[in-house]
Amino acid sequence: MERIVWIAWEQQRRTTELARALGVPLVRELFAGPYLLRIPIVTIRTIAELLRRRPAVVIVQNPSIVLAALACFLGPVLGFRVIVDRHSNFKLETLSSTNPKHIIFHWLSRYSLRRADLTIVTNFFLAEVVTDRGGAAQILPDPIPILEPGEPSDLGPGDHVFYVSSFDHDEPLELVIEVARQLGGDVTIHVSGDFTRADPALVNTAPANVAFLGFMNEDDYVTTMASVDVVLTLTTQEHTMQCGAYEAVALGQPLVFANHEEMKRYFHKGVVVAELTVEDLTGAIREALARQDDLRREMVGLKEDLIRSWSSDFKTVERIIRRK
Repeated sequence: MERIVWIAWEQQRRTTELARALGVPLVRELFAGPYLLRIPIVTIRTIAELLRRRPAVVIVQNPSIVLAALACFLGPVLGFRVIVDRHSNFKLETLSSTNPKHIIFHWLSRYSLRRADLTIVTNFFLAEVVTDRGGAAQILPDPIPILEPGEPSDLGPGDHVFYVSSFDHDEPLELVIEVARQLGGDVTIHVSGDFTRADPALVNTAPANVAFLGFMNEDDYVTTMASVDVVLTLTTQEHTMQCGAYEAVALGQPLVFANHEEMKRYFHKGVVVAELTVEDLTGAIREALARQDDLRREMVGLKEDLIRSWSSDFKTVERIIRRK
């Protein structure tokens, strides 16, 4: 068996699950300090780890784009093949930007796509992006995670929606707050994530039926998601596969998400799709709440379908990585 190591500079459930499925060691080089200090420190740690292990294959998580480029540079020098597991951080909306930050990002992106032996992506559109830029692509969506919720939480009277949020720029928090106003007090929207990253004005003026949960540990997060009536996961970015959707499937929970083609193609049962408008999203949540029993039954079938298709895709990727 080839000597393989997976290196990541960030925490991400997909990375944990895929490394476990492959049976390869996962090395996380994490540093919580300022970005300009973090990059040289984790770079030095990564090089030291590679020199110590002398792997034949290195799998890296992207993000970080810097880690992907570093691995592609070091591969020919240290004699290892590079596999990049790339999430949806292509930043295609900034391709024509003159911002130096975006120019550097896309230079590193093109470099890593051309130099990596393989780039793993989550959907067909991103695979075409990789091949159009001279890279080799293979599609592998996230695995359905194994989640073990605790005893259901008592969330109080009325209906409850769990909005999966990290307060990133592509998450329409203002829209969700306005939808909560339209839904009224009988529906509570529980918002996950560190809300100190949000605009304080939005948080402070949100109606009483919006509950900001703050950062939660894994057990509390999973138990809360399992205790609500509907899971909501939203992004304004096309071609993005959202972790919260896989988690909803794992727990058999009804799911509402934005009307994006890749998401609809993959999550094709147990869901209600909405345009990113107050009227449409409000209606979608009401529909999901009204149909939640039927949607849960559909989710059982969807979970079986996705596990089966993922197993086939994974075997293909594993054969490439191990050169079987």
